[in-house]
Amino acid sequence: MHNCKCNKTYPVVRKYPIHCSCGCLIYEDRIEEKVNNFPPVVQQLKNLVSSTVEHISTGMKTVPDEVKQNRLAICNSCPHYKDSRCTKCGCFMNFKADWAEQACPIGKWSKHEEDINNN
Repeated sequence: MHNCKCNKTYPVVRKYPIHCSCGCLIYEDRIEEKVNNFPPVVQQLKNLVSSTVEHISTGMKTVPDEVKQNRLAICNSCPHYKDSRCTKCGCFMNFKADWAEQACPIGKWSKHEEDINNN
């Protein structure tokens, strides 16, 4: 039996790699963790639609440029940031960081309530 790092168990098989649902690849002698892969396309589309609906329903408010730059600086130092996108949600951060009602999916920056409530 093979145990993935996410605690799922797989039987020994003849053909490797085994593709774990968490994104890891399990070989006969090792496990390769998922590295900077984006969520499945369907999930990315759901995230985009959800974010866009929320942005429109809250009045399409944006943050001051200083807040956007601070958010992007946080993203740039994050291991989940790849090619101007977040590997957790799949969003293009140049857009998401500008929308007042959006927050980092792992909590590194939050909604900008001042702009949501006052504009």
